[in-house]
Amino acid sequence: DDFGVGSVSIKTVFSYEGVIDDVAFMIGPAASVALAASIAPAAGLAFGGACYLLGCALLLSSRSTEPAEGWADGGQAAQPAAGAERPASLFVACPQVRVLFFLMLFLGALYGVLDTSTVTFAQELGFPIIASISLVLQASISVMSGMVFGAMRPRASLLRQFVAVCCLIGTAYCGLFLVRGVASFFVVVCAAALFYAPFLITLNTVCEASVPGARLTEGITWINAGMTFGLAVGPTVAGVFVDMYGSIAGLNTAAVFALMIPLTALACAGIVRRALP
Repeated sequence: DDFGVGSVSIKTVFSYEGVIDDVAFMIGPAASVALAASIAPAAGLAFGGACYLLGCALLLSSRSTEPAEGWADGGQAAQPAAGAERPASLFVACPQVRVLFFLMLFLGALYGVLDTSTVTFAQELGFPIIASISLVLQASISVMSGMVFGAMRPRASLLRQFVAVCCLIGTAYCGLFLVRGVASFFVVVCAAALFYAPFLITLNTVCEASVPGARLTEGITWINAGMTFGLAVGPTVAGVFVDMYGSIAGLNTAAVFALMIPLTALACAGIVRRALP
């Protein structure tokens, strides 16, 4: 099928992508730990690098799945006219992309802080295995929620879905403020994991509806860059707070980033509304 503006199957595609991501999060850490423990500490890192290279090779060799040039314009390549200026970056030209970028940044920072804090939290409790169990449980829950959400056809408008998933995931992870032990930790992260895949799917769908079809890849790249930037910033921030105040301070920092998601979505709902049908 062709995908782009108005496609009814783009949501399903994003759902499959989210599910595959979560499966990788389930298998990757377990395989890495097993290799590092049974062979050598560097074996886990080498395994990750090999998977990365294999994935790149498979992607680059998949010529049959790449869109034809000008697919979004009825076969006419979306090129600027002779002498015309190059279009501005979507981050500059499209306020909706900026909103999505920062939402993904907050989510990435949240997970970066949470991962670092979880390891320290588990070590402080004397049960390092908690960190691995937590990751596998969250990924498993997210896989199931992604499959269910991808199969749904909600009657609510895309704007309402956008605001709802932002409020749900942010509010759920704000429960990290209340974590004081293993039980409360697992309740919070497992409940919040229900909304991870719907959040990603909905934001990708909003991006698809907000940008020209010929520039969808650029739009998706920008919001993924927000996630990557957040994942880079999060552990740095977490390291400082965890070293100074302990793992609970790190979990509280993750909750602050979580709170920023619904606040940003509610404050910028009007901006997002202007781009939606």
